[in-house]
Amino acid sequence: PALVLEAQMWADPEFFLRIYAESGRFLQQQKTIRRWQVVVICPARTLALLLESEERLPATTAQIRARVVGTELEPQIADATAAILLARFTTRPIPEICAMAGITLEDFTQSVAYKEIFGLGELDITLRLLRRRCGGLTPEQDAQIRALPRPRLEALAEALLDFQGSDDLNAWLAVG
Repeated sequence: PALVLEAQMWADPEFFLRIYAESGRFLQQQKTIRRWQVVVICPARTLALLLESEERLPATTAQIRARVVGTELEPQIADATAAILLARFTTRPIPEICAMAGITLEDFTQSVAYKEIFGLGELDITLRLLRRRCGGLTPEQDAQIRALPRPRLEALAEALLDFQGSDDLNAWLAVG
C-alpha cells in the first residue's frame, strides 16, 4: 500500500483541488500501486471526499468539479474523484458510486481507476486462456505478460486464439 502524506498548515482555497489532482497524477505514474491512502494534516478540519459524509458527497463533488470545468485539471479531478470513491466504497455498485460522484457511467469508464481495474481482469483472463492453450507458463513468460501495456495485452488476447502451443506464445513475445 502507498500512503500520501500532506501537511497543510495555512488556508489555501485551491488545496483540495491540488491534492486530488496530484494524487491522481501520482497514481497514474505509479501503475503498480493498487492500494493507497491520502492523509492530510491540517490545523483545522475541513472535510472533503476522503472524509465527507456520504450525504454531502454529491454536493461536494459537484462543487469541486464545477471549479475545474474547462481547465486542464478537469480530467484529472474526474479520475481522482472516481479513484477516491471507488477505494472508499469498495462494496458499492459502480452506478451508485457514479451517482455519489455526480458523474456518468461513461465518465467513470474513462477514468484511470476503471481502466486499471479493467486491465487487471483482462490480464487474469488472458493468462487463464494462455495456460489452457499453451500449457503451463514459465515464470519468464508470466512476468513478460504481466509487464505488457494494455494495448499489447489486448493484442495478445486476440492473437492467442491462433496459437497452437507455447512456441507460438514465445514467438509472439519475441516480436514485442
